[in-house]
Amino acid sequence: MKLKNILLIFTFLLLLTSCSSKNNSLEYSNNSLVFVTKSYMKKQEGYDWISVKFEKLDKNQARVIIRSRADKKKPRCTFDGIAYKKSNNKYISYTANANIVFIIKNNKLNITTEKNSNENSLYFYCSGGATLKAEYIKYNKKLDLAQIDNTQYQKSFFSKKVSFFVTQKDNILKIQTTGLKYSKEPFIHKTKAKVFHSEVADINEDGNIEIYIYLKDKKQASVIAYSVNNYLSATPIYISDLKYNKEAFKGYTGLDSFKISNNKLVRTFPLENGKTKKIEYKLIAGEATWQLKIDKIEIY
Repeated sequence: MKLKNILLIFTFLLLLTSCSSKNNSLEYSNNSLVFVTKSYMKKQEGYDWISVKFEKLDKNQARVIIRSRADKKKPRCTFDGIAYKKSNNKYISYTANANIVFIIKNNKLNITTEKNSNENSLYFYCSGGATLKAEYIKYNKKLDLAQIDNTQYQKSFFSKKVSFFVTQKDNILKIQTTGLKYSKEPFIHKTKAKVFHSEVADINEDGNIEIYIYLKDKKQASVIAYSVNNYLSATPIYISDLKYNKEAFKGYTGLDSFKISNNKLVRTFPLENGKTKKIEYKLIAGEATWQLKIDKIEIY
């Protein structure tokens, strides 16, 4: 076989592999990617439908937002979470109920669980017998804003003694608790910053859980947090603005993220030299309220 023919075959195989890879991975447009159930194409006939939106956080993480039709009745399915990349076409979101798996192949998305025995947990995020388990197709147009549930964020946390219900709608963040004797009314925050994740922990290991809600406004992230007090009430946790600590603030240009790790609230952000600054906070009892105090700063 002539060298020219070999090169042509090799080039064709490369193009074929490239196209297949793109169809089987998250190829973002404007940092987002949308899938819908096939019933979306019949929405004008009154069919119910579900959408799945991936918002890119970084090369290994995406925020997953699942919403459904809400113009004729209450939305059937709602989910907010962070999915972590396991391979080009596989992402996993770790929840209290199960590890939810998102698999992309040939411009289609399938949602399932890591263990088959946990598939029933996908009903938890829906009502009326619906489930997240379905095949979704890639959708390149804007979703119907007149039909879709416009809740910006929604997540629930349950424990034996207390539960938290976090919602954001029309730029109103609401944190509702149940199981506490005195904190009956919801905590409300008016904010243009968008909630992108939340989690519960007990980072000071005093037996009282805290809730941490992470928000982003343009390039900057922030935290709203509350601690349970002897399972009677919940009070805010104060965190000082980063600019008041010169060492921590040096090199800060935004693009920060938060997470709980090893009983610390960990904040990271990129530096202009390509390195990353990591700030660890510990939870302490202040004179009037709980405080997140910087415990360690490192650059790697």
